[in-house]
Amino acid sequence: DSFCIQGTYQWDTGGFGLGVAYTRDMSDPNVSKDYSLFLNPAFYQSWGSFDGGSGVFSVHFEGMFGWGETTDKDDNTQDKVGYGLYGDAVYEYIEGGSITLAGWYVDGDKDPNGPDPGTKSRTLVNMGNFAPFLVAYNGTTLGNGVYSNSGNDIPLGHWGMGILGNHPINPQILFNYGVGYFQLANPSYELVITDPGNTYKARKKDLGWEIDVGFSFELMENLSFETQFGYMFNGRALDNYTPNADPTKEGTWIDIDDTFAWANVLAFSF
Repeated sequence: DSFCIQGTYQWDTGGFGLGVAYTRDMSDPNVSKDYSLFLNPAFYQSWGSFDGGSGVFSVHFEGMFGWGETTDKDDNTQDKVGYGLYGDAVYEYIEGGSITLAGWYVDGDKDPNGPDPGTKSRTLVNMGNFAPFLVAYNGTTLGNGVYSNSGNDIPLGHWGMGILGNHPINPQILFNYGVGYFQLANPSYELVITDPGNTYKARKKDLGWEIDVGFSFELMENLSFETQFGYMFNGRALDNYTPNADPTKEGTWIDIDDTFAWANVLAFSF
C-alpha cells in the first residue's frame, strides 16, 4: 500500500512543494510489519528570458527524508532511515540548449556490514534517481523515459556531482553529454579472515567518474531515435578482495575493469 499527499505554492518564476508519503509492504510472508514514512520538500526558481537575449537561469532543490521499521514473525525489529539532498543550477542559452551543474548526497545509518553495524538500514532513499548517468546508476534518462541496462548500480551512502548538457545541432538533432564523479559518504568494510584474529578493513571511498555522450534524432513527426554511450572509470571503492590461501596472511585487493554501456531507443509516439 502507498498513500501520498503533496501541496505546492507557485509564483510566476518558481514554486515550493512539500510531499508526505506512507508505504506498507506485506508481501514477505516472514514479515509481520513493514512501513516507511517520507517527507519530500522541493524548491524551484528561474530568472531571465530568451526575449531579452540573456537566456534563462534556474535553480532547483529537492530533499527526501525517510523513516521506517520492519518486524519479522519472531518479533525482531530493524529500524530504517535514509535521507538525500539534490540540487542543480541550469543555464538555458538557446531554445533546447542547456548546461547543468548538479550535486547530490544520500546516506542513512552505519554500514550494516561494518565493524559497528547498528540496527538501521540505509535502503530507503536513493537520490541517484536524479542523475542520468548510464553506467553508475544502472539506467539512463533519455528523452522518452528511463531504460535499464547493465551498469555498476553504485551503492547507497554516497555523494556525486556532475556537469550535464544538451545542445541542438539543428531542429532534428540534439547532442547531449555528461561528466560525473562519485564517492562514498562513509567507507564500506571488508571482513578480512586471517588466523589468528579476523579484522575489518576499510575500503577506499572513491567510486570513480563517468563520461556520457549521446544523440537524439527526430526522424519523423512521430518517430525518434536516441543513442547514448557511457564509460565509467571505476574507483578503488569497487575493488574485489581475494582471500589468501595461507590463512595467516591477508588477501589481495584486485582492481576491477572499467565499465561501459551503450543504450539505443527507437520510439514511436501517437
